[in-house]
Order: sequence, then structure tokens, then C-alpha cells
Amino acid sequence: MNKRDIIWGSICSAVLIFGCLLHAQDDAVDPGRFPKLAAAQNLCWQAIDQISASQQVVHHQEGGHAERAKDLLRQASHEIKLASLAAMQAGH
Repeated sequence: MNKRDIIWGSICSAVLIFGCLLHAQDDAVDPGRFPKLAAAQNLCWQAIDQISASQQVVHHQEGGHAERAKDLLRQASHEIKLASLAAMQAGH
């Protein structure tokens, strides 16, 4: 791996992490109100980060399965947010 590959990989990783953080803030569960749901959502985000890191190592040679897994984790994170909103509407 040459210096250019390392720099390019670092830039891509930084952009990806920044994008995830922005999205995470918009869709985040209130940990003060729903600590268990917030913890579950955080695990989804951690899993996405780990998969992204793995994709950098294997240069996205995982047959698209890693990207599909990240999509499903994003959906799960969003469903967790919807669960918290439903609980708030129910008065919890």
C-alpha cells in the first residue's frame, strides 16, 4: 500500500464517519428518556462503523454483502427511533 492509498483511504473514512455522525444526530433516540433504545441504536452505529472499517481493509471485495448489512443496520436504527417516537406518543 503506498502513501497515496493511505491518504485516500483516510479521507474517505473521515467523510463517511462525518456523514454518519450528521445522520445519527438527526435520528438519535433521547438517551435520557429511552436509555435501552438509545443503547441499541448506538450498537447499530458501531456495527456500521466496524463494517466500514472492514471494507477499507478488503477494498470493498465482499460481494456487496457488507453494504447490504450497513443498509439493514441503518434501517434498524431508524426503526428504533420510530419505536421511541411511538412510545412518546403513548405517554411513556
